[in-house]
Amino acid sequence: QTFSGAAVAIWYDQSGSSNNATQISDDNQPLISEDGNLLTAGLKFDGTDDFLATGQSVITQSNAGSFSYFAVSTIATDEGGYLLGSAGNGSNVGSSIYAQNDSKFSLSSGFIVLRDNITRSSGENLLSACYTGGRANLRVNGGGTSVTEGTYNFNANTNFTIGNREDGAAAATFLAGSTKEIIAYDSDQTANRFKIESNINNHYTIYTA
Repeated sequence: QTFSGAAVAIWYDQSGSSNNATQISDDNQPLISEDGNLLTAGLKFDGTDDFLATGQSVITQSNAGSFSYFAVSTIATDEGGYLLGSAGNGSNVGSSIYAQNDSKFSLSSGFIVLRDNITRSSGENLLSACYTGGRANLRVNGGGTSVTEGTYNFNANTNFTIGNREDGAAAATFLAGSTKEIIAYDSDQTANRFKIESNINNHYTIYTA
């Protein structure tokens, strides 16, 4: 029997912490294959209603805390939405990486999506965000000039979500794009950033170091 597409109900956590991201609704599950072919860009989110959630915070994200995100995603420059994180429906609720539909990536605090902005190109990108002591730094493909002035407050939030933010219901919150790798730390990995990015880049060959 030939199936036109295959959806993903569980994205398993490989860290051993059982922070699996799940979606029980068939209509809201991202695709891993389409038209009988495996999607090499990773899980494809339709930008309408697809998302996965852990039901757990994964990382603390308190004002006094630290966190780091790393992800490999493919998103057209005229598409957008929340890639991943613990942002919720509030101005300082959690944090997420957000793809704007004007060729930029940003680090959001709740529904405030303009904390950091880095111009992005189409195709596959390696994203990273490290936060500690009120200062946040976003990078795309190992580079970019991010805005770090001021204090960013990321209050703790419950659910780590992929392809949307918690309680996001508008079309602009759902991700229209694909993601194949996500790594999240409950700590600041600035000192190890180059090594982590290089390891990911060596595996996927995303950019020239």
